[in-house]
Amino acid sequence: MIRTFTFIFLFIGSIGMSAQDRLLAAYRTATDVRSGKEGAFRRVTRASLNVTGIDKVLVVASFDTKYNRTSTTRDGIYKLSDGNSESGSMILSLRNSGGLDKGIGTLVHIFDASTLSGRVSYDLRHSSSTNRIVISSGTIVAIGLTTSESGVEISHDFVNSSTPVSTSSTLGAWRRVSRVRINGIILVEEGDVYVSASVNSVADGSGAGEWKLQYRSNNFNWTDFGPTTSRSFTSDASYGISTLSYVLQDLPADDYSFRLMHRQTEGNPGDLTTYTAQLAACALVYEALDGITREFPSFSTQKLSTSTTSPTMSPVFNHSIDPSNVTDLFLQAQYVMTADASLDAAAYDLSIDQSILDGTDQLRYISSTEVGNGGSVGLGTSLLPGTSYGISLRHQSVTGINLTTQNATLSGFQLTSVGNSVWKGGALLPTDWDQNDNWIGEVPGSRENAIIPDGAASYPVLQAATECQDLSLRAGGTLTLGSTSSLTINGVSEFDGTLTVLSDQTGTGSLIVLGPSTGNITYNSHLAANRWYIVSTPVTGQNIQSFLHPDANNHIPYSNSFEAYGLTDYSELDNSWNPFFTSSTPGTFNTGEGYLMRRESPDGSVSYLGELVESDFQYGISASVSGWNAVGNPFPSSLGVTSDATTDENFLTVNLDQLDPNYGVLYLWDEQIDYSGTQNYYKVIGNAGYIDSYNYEELQMDYQQAGQGFLVKSVDGGGILRFTKAMQAHQNSTGMVKSAGKSWDGFKLVATHGERSESAIICFHEEMSPGLDPSYDAGLLNSKPEFSVYTRLLEEDPGIGFKIQCLPYQSTTELVIPVGMDLLSGGEVSFSADGVLLPSTHQIFLEDRSTGRVTDITTQGSSYGVVVEENTQDTGRFFLRIKDPNVTTGDYRHPEAAPFQAYYLHSSITILGKVGEGATAFIFDMSGRNLGRYHLQMGNRHTIPVPSLEEGLYLVAVIDGRKRSVLKILKN
Repeated sequence: MIRTFTFIFLFIGSIGMSAQDRLLAAYRTATDVRSGKEGAFRRVTRASLNVTGIDKVLVVASFDTKYNRTSTTRDGIYKLSDGNSESGSMILSLRNSGGLDKGIGTLVHIFDASTLSGRVSYDLRHSSSTNRIVISSGTIVAIGLTTSESGVEISHDFVNSSTPVSTSSTLGAWRRVSRVRINGIILVEEGDVYVSASVNSVADGSGAGEWKLQYRSNNFNWTDFGPTTSRSFTSDASYGISTLSYVLQDLPADDYSFRLMHRQTEGNPGDLTTYTAQLAACALVYEALDGITREFPSFSTQKLSTSTTSPTMSPVFNHSIDPSNVTDLFLQAQYVMTADASLDAAAYDLSIDQSILDGTDQLRYISSTEVGNGGSVGLGTSLLPGTSYGISLRHQSVTGINLTTQNATLSGFQLTSVGNSVWKGGALLPTDWDQNDNWIGEVPGSRENAIIPDGAASYPVLQAATECQDLSLRAGGTLTLGSTSSLTINGVSEFDGTLTVLSDQTGTGSLIVLGPSTGNITYNSHLAANRWYIVSTPVTGQNIQSFLHPDANNHIPYSNSFEAYGLTDYSELDNSWNPFFTSSTPGTFNTGEGYLMRRESPDGSVSYLGELVESDFQYGISASVSGWNAVGNPFPSSLGVTSDATTDENFLTVNLDQLDPNYGVLYLWDEQIDYSGTQNYYKVIGNAGYIDSYNYEELQMDYQQAGQGFLVKSVDGGGILRFTKAMQAHQNSTGMVKSAGKSWDGFKLVATHGERSESAIICFHEEMSPGLDPSYDAGLLNSKPEFSVYTRLLEEDPGIGFKIQCLPYQSTTELVIPVGMDLLSGGEVSFSADGVLLPSTHQIFLEDRSTGRVTDITTQGSSYGVVVEENTQDTGRFFLRIKDPNVTTGDYRHPEAAPFQAYYLHSSITILGKVGEGATAFIFDMSGRNLGRYHLQMGNRHTIPVPSLEEGLYLVAVIDGRKRSVLKILKN
């Protein structure tokens, strides 16, 4: 007994049980987000924090704002929100400076979370004062003010005043901003206090103003602290936001109060008004429940003036910290700037070891006659003990323009690590994570560290959602994630033992690590036998030959005749899958790349061994020839891909500018059991909200599972895809469906030829347009061109077919939509409509202009059949007509319904539309010069080679008997 007790005591000592608490924090950034209009708010960015056991949450945000395209005067309006309550709004004006005006601001608020539990989202939101939007980029940081281990709420106070207060009638005289004062910040021992203020000001004339902070203890005299901040203002009542932030250090134990002061330094006295002000303070020392006084280490440094003409970031000042524990680090800066010439983008950011903290770069326009100011916030995560970090506020100008930064401060405080819980096992339920008797210490939750050592009596097997702060899986220890489980590690993970994620036909385990990670995991991905899949490895470093080796038990089939395995990658140059891998294929799987894979019988899992992707990941895609690239989810969790995903970011929104806008969706191979090598089983995953009950074209998924690959088409010139941690989600089901909600109206046009059916979707939503709606409209990926059906856009037709076309309702018009069909063999084709979700008064007609027949195909079972010639391709013959028979006010027609369409592509002009014998086309430039006359052959499609045509706009005149059309084309 004595030996056992001694062993346990030394064992605990050897792992270093920590007495440190932690303040939980979360942050998020976003760039170039469009605002709402006329007071309608939209989210800029969001930080989500688990507030269970937390009473108050400090939320600080910084942002910059700019025009979208025009320079019309407008005001950006900003506020913080937790969905239940909001901070006061602050206004940042953009005035006409040739469209160059940009501004920087901050907000601070302390939210009440005492009645809440679970994860709460804190939003930075913005709007515009007019019907013209503003564009904002921002960072938001949320910090719980209750310590994780002791459950002690640190001393704090906050005030938000929306009462306007004018400056003194005496120029240069300081005046208190009434109602902006906080009291009762208690230091139980000598320590530090963090103070932050955001000030919204406006003036009736031109001039300048200045603000400062003061403190006092026990009614002693008020004392200034930290540098002041200032700004100039113009005569057009422009609003500005000023920032003050500082950490008062080494204050004696006492009760403290803080207040805000302002004054007007130039202009007519009394013209300047502090319109709205926010002031927050938090003690960084507290007494834990065990009676021990603890603190959160902090710093504050300042510089009165420094200048730069550098077009790259250079430090305003540097500060070095050496954490004693694994910790996050909150940072905030304030600064005032001037320039000796107009500078359209004075830039500022925060950095750690000269690497920018995501989202902290801010831009401001500054003229040679004004004084501007700004502020930045950021969160450095998982700083390690025993390491020295260089913290910087940096600024940037342009060559030849001197940018001077004045009255700058950089302050911050550490959020230290939590205590440890050690797995010992052997309880009544020996593999249950939530069984108290399996742990030395408490069952770890979201704010506790977990250690799983060697030599335990049993080891955990997760079957449900689990969360911890840091995880150390020691050599010899094991942790298994069942197919119904998920594990979120909020901090650092060390996998020196064996971590295995299981998968079966109904679900898969899920792992999210938010901090740094070391060591390997084994991820099992379930595949049905004898089907092709596009896959992507959820780990890094998996060796290809080890994966293919029979000992891996992955059952990848091997062909003796071809001496190759059922595994290969994609060729963008050839627009096809490469030759299959052989026993000499070298290297490892590329993270983020998609591979074609097949498993032979029986059904089962393939196993990937490797390390995790530690941070946001980028993957380059090319557009040398086809633009098609095979990519995939690089994480061991699901990936939010559509705007309906609940993740903070999603793949399509983040990467839309990297994808060909006509193909701004995901194409996933979803092979069915009847696959014979001729069907096109590429399915579309996009933002269109029509719920396809028959599952023909659009797989109803908002997430892509771990191990899942897909095809995307790159924007011209190639692109870089971003897979971010903010896209990760736990979704265990392998048959994930789209988020619950009402389907958009729509239907599928189905073309049937023999035993094969192909179809295209038409759907309706008020926010769609008759032209291209990227990530909603989906171009046809025609992997089997022998037979396909598609539609063409009503406006700005790019000359390609669309598998999904999203349109607005035209309540007073009939829609006429060109239908394309390719059938190389010719023969009988039948058209019908399936999955019809339209108002009961609307009808769907299929028009055949070759036969002159118009057939109602609205109801189930109705169809139009016709025999077409060999090599039938493209549009010009068939049209969908969608109308309400009670409305007879005209039609909304695609240009082809006029009755011709023309476009430029690949050094040729293509004219679509049926012509008879003797038809002629003329090409004119915009000055009216005739560039050529061309005779058209009978048929529906006509190609005119124009290899020497210069870039520009041209007119194409088509004359076919009495039918005459003049069409515009653009070569760019």
